[in-house]
Amino acid sequence: AEPSQFDALHLYGYLQHQLGRHDTALAWISRALAVNPDVSPAHSNLGLVLRALGRLDDALAAQDRALQLAPGNVEAHTNRAAVLLDMERPEDALASLDRALSLRPDDATALLNRGNALRDLNRHIEALAEYGRAIARKPDFADAYVNRGNVQLALNRHRDALADYDRALQCAPEHGNALFNRARVLLLLDRPAEALDCYNRALRKKGEDAELLDRKS
Repeated sequence: AEPSQFDALHLYGYLQHQLGRHDTALAWISRALAVNPDVSPAHSNLGLVLRALGRLDDALAAQDRALQLAPGNVEAHTNRAAVLLDMERPEDALASLDRALSLRPDDATALLNRGNALRDLNRHIEALAEYGRAIARKPDFADAYVNRGNVQLALNRHRDALADYDRALQCAPEHGNALFNRARVLLLLDRPAEALDCYNRALRKKGEDAELLDRKS
């Protein structure tokens, strides 16, 4: 009815991204921005798509453009940090997340990513605290439990790690990373039969992933 309707183009592209159709999403969001290039959330969502496509430099540029248009765009600060973490720039990611949290202190995703940045800087105790803050604000945040469990595992706190993976699976029973990492902990706790069951569930979730098969064997 209206082929150049900005919101329809933008949101259709974003939905394609959520469905994992990133090339299609890129085309639609790009069409939206051709209609109106001055909408910060559209640039930020374009950055999400570019990150999913592995185009990290372009993704960072898209988030920077979003912030030029709207310096208070919390999602853009958080998304920018995620790209910087992929680029192995945790200090820069931390700065972006501090800005996001200064604008919205209770943003659970920003807190999760701040924990990830601290983890990548080997500041594990601080990372645990950030994951705890994320969980306090979003008690069903499966990814926060998984990432906290990963740090517990790095600190050789195996039972604490197992408790976090169990909690993640209560929130998201088919969470592939929770299943896989839970299996790793169960092996360390000398519970191989339970570990094998977790590996099998993870494989059903993820498909015949070569790395999982190798570690299972």
